[in-house]
Amino acid sequence: MSINFYKNQITGLLGHNGAGKTTTTFMLCGIYAPDDGTAYILGNNINTQMDKIQTNLGFCPQHDILYDDLTVAEHIDLVASIKGYTNAQIKDEILTISKLVGLEDHLEKKSKQLSGGMKRRLSVAMAV
Repeated sequence: MSINFYKNQITGLLGHNGAGKTTTTFMLCGIYAPDDGTAYILGNNINTQMDKIQTNLGFCPQHDILYDDLTVAEHIDLVASIKGYTNAQIKDEILTISKLVGLEDHLEKKSKQLSGGMKRRLSVAMAV
């Protein structure tokens, strides 16, 4: 497989069942190790530099993976913390990202209180 992804763009993989979309995505995110070959993300090798890659990479799975009792802001905070953002950066990211996906008025709502579409927006926010 040979593919290019571009910085600051969202990319989706399309294909029939069994084509390898999930496996490819999981290898790029570090969930699976490739049996052979490698890939580079922002110049970093997925086999040896995944720690650098994961701070710059977002993944939005097909199904929402949310904690019922965490708020929208707490979900974004959690992901930003894992990626190594400082507390000041996290506050800015919560405001910026929530505006990008239209959740700025729902920051204090728990995910179990959100509609299906709003949950999807939260999943996208977490990936961003």
